[in-house]
Amino acid sequence: MECDLRSVLTGEFMGTDISRRFLLILAPALLMLIAIPLIRKKIPKNAFYGFRTPKTMAGSDEQWYRINREGGIAIFIAGSISLLASIFLPVFVRDQSQVISICSEILVASMLIACGIETVKHWK
Repeated sequence: MECDLRSVLTGEFMGTDISRRFLLILAPALLMLIAIPLIRKKIPKNAFYGFRTPKTMAGSDEQWYRINREGGIAIFIAGSISLLASIFLPVFVRDQSQVISICSEILVASMLIACGIETVKHWK
């Protein structure tokens, strides 16, 4: 089967199993959705959601929102990179198991880089 952009977007390059294609797109899209409330400063200080470091938890609300906005932007960018990879990588890599592996690695690496950058920026 020929692997072009249309077959990638419709999931045809993976045969009839569209669920794998859906998951490759769903994971980065969820990251992007999770980042939006952080970017828009809608999440108050809490123990579960956001960049929780000793500095953000002990600091002012203004500091919490600023740091979490920056972190949300980093997460959104990481999700965007992963989403683009999951859409376009199958055009260049024919083996679906390699596509899944590479997209997963890109997702994890981009999140680690995004979170690492934000953590280092606010360690001072």
